[in-house]
Amino acid sequence: LEYVELLPLVMDLQQMLTGLAQDRQVALHFDIEPGLEGLYGDPGRLRQIFINLVTNAIKFNRQGGEVYGPR
Repeated sequence: LEYVELLPLVMDLQQMLTGLAQDRQVALHFDIEPGLEGLYGDPGRLRQIFINLVTNAIKFNRQGGEVYGPR
């Protein structure tokens, strides 16, 4: 386990998945709280979990729907 800064992880996720959301005409919202703290974990697995959750929310949403990313 190692300390994972969540802000860069969430910002990278937003940048990576915005195109998919636009292609599917789904609004993607990331409301990042100031002072977002990190946590101890496996950075690769945390990243994959967030990617899977947000990607599934986009893929299984309706056209014109909205997805709120991790905050």
